[in-house]
Amino acid sequence: MNTNGAANQQTSNGDEARPSHSGHRGEVEGVGQAEPGTAWIHELFRLQHSMMQEQQQAFMAQQEKLIAEIWKTAHLKQPVNGEQLSDVLASQVRDFHFDPDENATFAGWFSRYEDLFEKDASKLEDDAKVRLLLRRLGQAEHERYTSYVLPRKPKDFSFAETVSTLKGLFGSRESGVSKRFKCLQLQKNGLEDYVMFGCRVNKSVVEAELAKLSEEQLKCFLFVCGLKDDKDADIRLRLLSRIEDNEETTLTQLVEMCQKMVTLKRDTVMIESEKQINVVNDEKVLQRSGTVRSIEIAQKSTNGYGEYSQQ
Repeated sequence: MNTNGAANQQTSNGDEARPSHSGHRGEVEGVGQAEPGTAWIHELFRLQHSMMQEQQQAFMAQQEKLIAEIWKTAHLKQPVNGEQLSDVLASQVRDFHFDPDENATFAGWFSRYEDLFEKDASKLEDDAKVRLLLRRLGQAEHERYTSYVLPRKPKDFSFAETVSTLKGLFGSRESGVSKRFKCLQLQKNGLEDYVMFGCRVNKSVVEAELAKLSEEQLKCFLFVCGLKDDKDADIRLRLLSRIEDNEETTLTQLVEMCQKMVTLKRDTVMIESEKQINVVNDEKVLQRSGTVRSIEIAQKSTNGYGEYSQQ
């Protein structure tokens, strides 16, 4: 009986073990089947979150655009205080003082502040820009300009006209030929490095406007610069004047001018020599006439026999 009881107990234990084992397997399978359902839910949440972010970004962009338009409209409607703006701009500009020996010209000064007048002062009226410009002239320069435009007044001119007049009035006294000649004679000195020398060369070439020279103009320029002898000083001066007056002058024309001047000089020397010969001949004639006259007077005084006549 004990044996049967043990068997029955084992059988019952085995029966109990089986359900327990199969129940555990069911739980594992149940978990495995739940994961796909969770994944699509997560994907749905992700898509919704992404859509919400896109909508939020679009909304923020619309708000920024709206704010910018409102600000722009309010800014346009706000009146500009010309006096305050002029004072602010004037404090950023240094006074102009003309010094031709140091190449301190109005053109160089204005190039430094040109953007300020064109952009920062664009909201000012044209006459206000003229007043701002004249405020930064030195006392001597302002006096010279106002005297130059008399009997008209500075307010009678536009900003562009004022700038053009000041460039001519306080411009460089060097001619284009002089600038080009100095440009070709540049040499590096011992006190400057290569960067400084390069900057000086660049500035000199730009100011000399070498890029604007045609091949024929360059020939003429080199021809004149080569006439360095003292005897060619007069010819060199005339050639420079010709080049300045007529930019279309050719090298052939300059050579012909030189030949003509040489011929004229020879003719002048010949005429002067002929004149001197005539003067010498006249003096000889006068001397002969004087001698003959003296003889005649002497003969009259002695009656031709060496005796003085009594009167």
